[in-house]
Amino acid sequence: MTTKIGIISDLHNPNFESLKKAVEILKDESIDALVLNGDIYESKLESPYMINGFADFLKYLREQDFMTFIQPGHSETVSGSKYEAILGFNSSSVIYVPRAKQRAFKVGDYHLLFLPGARISDGDPSRNVFFLTKSYQTGYYEWGPDSNFSSLGILSDNWREGTRFAIFNIEDIRTYAKKISDIEKAVLFSHISPRFSTDKAIDVSYRPLNNLLSLPLNYGDIDLKEIIEDTGINKVITGHYHDSVHRAHDGKEEPIEAGEWSKELFFMASYMNQNKFGLIELDGDKIRYYKLKL
Repeated sequence: MTTKIGIISDLHNPNFESLKKAVEILKDESIDALVLNGDIYESKLESPYMINGFADFLKYLREQDFMTFIQPGHSETVSGSKYEAILGFNSSSVIYVPRAKQRAFKVGDYHLLFLPGARISDGDPSRNVFFLTKSYQTGYYEWGPDSNFSSLGILSDNWREGTRFAIFNIEDIRTYAKKISDIEKAVLFSHISPRFSTDKAIDVSYRPLNNLLSLPLNYGDIDLKEIIEDTGINKVITGHYHDSVHRAHDGKEEPIEAGEWSKELFFMASYMNQNKFGLIELDGDKIRYYKLKL
């Protein structure tokens, strides 16, 4: 019997009715688990609709007969946000990964690894997002006059004193992966991708150079690439790179078609603001994916 996992990410300013429709489609596929893989909540757009709608959606997920795993990406914030308060419930079927005591979970015969957060050194650190580093331990931090985060590449004058933010150590994945005896049966869910090199890869995003030209660039993480190569993880599901939604390839960046069994897969599974989401199916050391859309 195979194991099926649905993936939804990059909701930002979600339409909750559309979200439920997507989950219903995944339910019809008899999924064993659902992963909300980052940017599921745009904290800067908080409103009664967002807060109440998201809380209602979580209640709906708790009523399902499959596990749901939720992790933040780039857009969720810490300071002044009701995002974590909404997730502050006890549920055996809905797991908020940052509050769990682990980053690896067993579903069927498979280990699901989770890497919450995203790099923000090229973004706006005042958003107080969840972000990744190799320099500090995982945890919550407060910006103050004695703080020294220069190694993170963040300018201190962009932070307000008293600001709280969360760090997830990217090395956590190496630690957990090395404890898994059969790495061929491990799947990493990371909001960001490891770094690739071609304009057909899953980490490509287009950045306008002027009014006439947009340049495709690889924005994946170099440290994550190193960790994946070192640990042998070869099944990675990502979000974040909206321009590359539903792209999939192997470790050599050779395309893999939807429905095709493979022993490795790198898949940018979902951009829910375009009503696109994904499904993976696992059988032994093989994996295949499906592109779904409302």
